[in-house]
Amino acid sequence: MKLSIRTRLGLLIALVFFGVLGFILGSSMIALYWELNREIDKELQLENGWMIQLFETEFLGLLTPGGQQDEALAAEFYEELHEIYGYKQEFVIFALKTETGRRVFSDGGLKNAQLLLPKGFWEQPEGFSNHLLAGRRYRVLISSHSWGFLVVGKENRTFFEVLDELLDILTPGIPLILILVLAGGWFLSRLAMRPVAEVAAAADKITMSQL
Repeated sequence: MKLSIRTRLGLLIALVFFGVLGFILGSSMIALYWELNREIDKELQLENGWMIQLFETEFLGLLTPGGQQDEALAAEFYEELHEIYGYKQEFVIFALKTETGRRVFSDGGLKNAQLLLPKGFWEQPEGFSNHLLAGRRYRVLISSHSWGFLVVGKENRTFFEVLDELLDILTPGIPLILILVLAGGWFLSRLAMRPVAEVAAAADKITMSQL
């Protein structure tokens, strides 16, 4: 079926509208994604600071393992970490440098997080990184200190939050947007074709008068 010039013009205008709308929505979603990531990074930085302060003020004795006092301090440290992280979708890992080698303390919603870290994790530079651990995506912050490494991680649901936000916007608005775009395309195509129609009508009049 051959479409009229007006119909084709209307569809073209509608496509342009949809393209502009898609660009605006895409840009907004990307901006939201980066903003949510920044929020996670801020939270991890705060957690990192709190953990450093906790360890350096109360648990530096764990750097010299051995004896009954060390066992009591280690038990207290585990209890403290579990109280803070045990019921969250987060985790913390202390990898301490001691005379007998690396000593690891960890807790959080991700159990045995230290065993799930990818190969070469401890060789990577300090800072933020994303990792797939136990089938879930985590945003991780690693920092190096004179006493060892500190790792704090938080489940990164940024993609799903952005998707939910997009669905909340589009679900009620799609029918209205579709109607407005098609109606706007039809109206603008009609407006654009008016001079052509007037010229054609004038040409018909001239032709008829000559006959």
